[in-house]
Amino acid sequence: MMIKLSPKEFRWSFILISFAFAFIGITYQINKYKPTKDNIVLMEPQSKIVNLNSIPSSIQNQQDEIPKGSLIVEINKKPVQDTTEIQTYLSYLENGILIKFFDCKKNLFRSLTVEKNQLTKAKLTQLNSSVLVYRFEKKEKGNFPTLNPSDIILKINGKNFFSAREAELLISSTSPDLPVLYQILRCGDTLNLSIPQNKYVIDSLTLLRFFVSIIFFVFGLLIGVKYAKHFPVRLLALSFVFFSFVFLGFGQSVRENKFLSELWSLVVVFSFTFGVGLISHFWFYFPVRQSKVLSIRWVVPLNYFFSAIVFFLLVLHLINSEFSYNSSLLRFAFAPPFLYHFSIRFFLRHKLEKDYRKINPTFFLILILSIILILLLPLELRLFKFKLLASLIFLLFAIVPFILFFYLQKYRYYEISVPIRRNYFYIFSKFLCDSFALAIVGILLYLAANLTIKFPNLHLAGTTIEVLNKPLPPERNLQYEKFAIAFGFGCGVYLVIIARKAITKYLQKKFFHTAFDYRKTAAELSELIVRNIELSELAKNVIEQLEKTLFLKNAGLVIFKDNRIYCQAYFGEIAQDFEEKLLQSDELFNFLLNTNNQFVNIENLPNSLKTLLLNNNFYLVVAIRHQEKLVGALFVGEKLSETKFKSEDYEFIDIITKNIAIAIVNSLFAEEIALRERYKKEIEIAQKIQIASLPKEMPSVECMEISAVTIPAMEVGGDFYDFLNCGKDSLRIVVGDVSGKGTSAALYMSQVQGILRTLSIFEFSLGELFSQTNALLFKSIERGYFITAVACHFNFQNSMVEIVRAGHPAVYYYNAKLCKTTKIAPKGIALGIVDNDKFKKNLEAISFPYYSGDIFLFVSDGVIEKTLEGKVELSENEILEILTKYHHLSPNELKEKILTEICFSNEFTTVTDDITILVVKPK
Repeated sequence: MMIKLSPKEFRWSFILISFAFAFIGITYQINKYKPTKDNIVLMEPQSKIVNLNSIPSSIQNQQDEIPKGSLIVEINKKPVQDTTEIQTYLSYLENGILIKFFDCKKNLFRSLTVEKNQLTKAKLTQLNSSVLVYRFEKKEKGNFPTLNPSDIILKINGKNFFSAREAELLISSTSPDLPVLYQILRCGDTLNLSIPQNKYVIDSLTLLRFFVSIIFFVFGLLIGVKYAKHFPVRLLALSFVFFSFVFLGFGQSVRENKFLSELWSLVVVFSFTFGVGLISHFWFYFPVRQSKVLSIRWVVPLNYFFSAIVFFLLVLHLINSEFSYNSSLLRFAFAPPFLYHFSIRFFLRHKLEKDYRKINPTFFLILILSIILILLLPLELRLFKFKLLASLIFLLFAIVPFILFFYLQKYRYYEISVPIRRNYFYIFSKFLCDSFALAIVGILLYLAANLTIKFPNLHLAGTTIEVLNKPLPPERNLQYEKFAIAFGFGCGVYLVIIARKAITKYLQKKFFHTAFDYRKTAAELSELIVRNIELSELAKNVIEQLEKTLFLKNAGLVIFKDNRIYCQAYFGEIAQDFEEKLLQSDELFNFLLNTNNQFVNIENLPNSLKTLLLNNNFYLVVAIRHQEKLVGALFVGEKLSETKFKSEDYEFIDIITKNIAIAIVNSLFAEEIALRERYKKEIEIAQKIQIASLPKEMPSVECMEISAVTIPAMEVGGDFYDFLNCGKDSLRIVVGDVSGKGTSAALYMSQVQGILRTLSIFEFSLGELFSQTNALLFKSIERGYFITAVACHFNFQNSMVEIVRAGHPAVYYYNAKLCKTTKIAPKGIALGIVDNDKFKKNLEAISFPYYSGDIFLFVSDGVIEKTLEGKVELSENEILEILTKYHHLSPNELKEKILTEICFSNEFTTVTDDITILVVKPK
């Protein structure tokens, strides 16, 4: 029948049945749990001395007396607290004693004069445990004994008490199913009363059952309506809805409405028996459809046949027991369908199909637990000896739908797939944490309001502790009790706050909601950006920093040069061909160039570009501009927390893009400077300044032959060479080239030579010498100018040579031992371009031994670079050939060979750049 229904027909039928049963259940519960409560007000008695016989008045012709059971409050306007005080007063009082008393019959305070001998004869007694009934109203109708105003309560449930508050707590702590036992003094007579309490009280366990019932009902209704086209889901939805009504079935019937009680009893029995049959049927489809078993015609009908038999047996039992469904028979109503189900699985196990998905064993543990819980479900609450055990069972019931739904969604059973965003998980987890903390505080508050503490016979007197020989007075015990409860409540709340803070911090870290200082992070990123010169390193570091700070799923940085993408870097899940497709397209640059918006939503981009970015999970494009010039773009994806971007996020991105723009411009400028090292600007300077700055003669060294020459392209040039710290043990040679030609180059050449000669006094190493020189030049040299240099240190004692280069052409070295010519080019940046940290980082020194007959050739770029018909040609191979071929010549002869065959050959007759040649040959 259920299979033949269309999804739409099933939905309407399912909703109709569910809400019809729910209406009956809600009506039943409303009539069952009525908000009735006894109203009792207690007060502290004015005195604890009671007379157990009447005392006549001493005034003649006055027919009045102190009634039996009255409380003696004052004697001659002096308060009395115990009978010993009264005996003391009688020893010195005369006749005509004025007594103030509380009249229990008239329920008011009165005063009367009595004879001394009458008071002496009176039977007075002192009450240790007593409280006065001010008002008592019984809400529930019936022939029950009641308390009267002015009754004095002596004991409650056989227990003494110290105050009216403690008496009220004893009354409220009595189980709702049990009567309250009072021992009272009514007009001098001691009575024992058993007063039943209101039966219709909703306790915490009942509320918990309602909560579980709502969870089952909502879960079954949602999946039944949404996934009605799948037959197994229909079975599951009906079973959970039916079980939700069983939770409402606990308790006693509504006596005022017999028809409603009988109807609801039938609903509960029907829901339970056929709910078990439905879940048994569902297990033939989950976790895998048992087609071979279900193909046997009698398997499914027999399953519901057992449910129907159990249902009719229970109905007969309910009729015989006046519809009281709290019976032992109902506890085992689930057994026949389940025994039948497992018997089928056992005897037809050869036909069972295995689930290829291999569901986690935890789920089957939950199924077994559910069976045990179903066994316990019909038990009456009074059978649970401990409320904690009952609460635990209901809480286990509450998690069953969630676990089942988790596995249904995880393995996509019956197309059940509900994508839940990580941010919703965080909100839900945070809500549970706060709710749990609030619940604990509420429990602590409840305990603080209802807790009573009996302290030992100890009294704090200043700095000492007194041990008393009798119990503490009620008022003193109450003071200590208030202090202890307040202190304990404060400590408990403090621990809850600490625990909540720790859990919240963990959740923020787990779901990427950790807050951080955007300005501090931006400053750190700015410092990181400034330190990077190369664009590829810059892009990589920016992306890494964004990943750490914004907690993005993916991001990208694109740098533009010459109106095209020059460099790009990404992190996250990016398609392999994404970079190539973006590189081939110029739509991004053209679009950002023509828009004034810094933050561009993906939806506003051209369709092809929009599709490309959306497919790679980018949702925001940030234009990077420097002085209105477009230099790059930042791609931003979704945050790991799956929350929307806030104003502070946009502020942070804005700061970052401004710093990135500056770094990009600086990096591009540094690249341009590096390219311009080969080209010199025409400048003029007096030729005498340059000549005066150059060495006038070669150093006189016995173990070395040295020859050098400098030929400027114009009147003066920027090339130079110098000999530093020349002595018997060592020799330092420096060859340099100032960018450009002419006067400015010569002036800077003189400045560099002066710096080098000054610093050589301190006997720095070559690396430190260049580093100190760079530090001074970086501060003083005009931007756009730079100096290349190479330095060589010969140690005559151990025949070692060290070479350091700062952007200058390589040193050409002929090894006489190997008969081989090579280039020596240590790593280094030209002087005056970058700060000292960057300069030191890129400076390299090379050391090796030299031998007699070796040749070291130092040249400027005017030697190795020649222009022929507008084309620059390198002459490095010719230099290597000359050194190899003419290594036997002297340095002076080698110098002339290079000048004639390379610098001034037939093809190159014009000097276009400064020429410097320095040859060193050890002897």
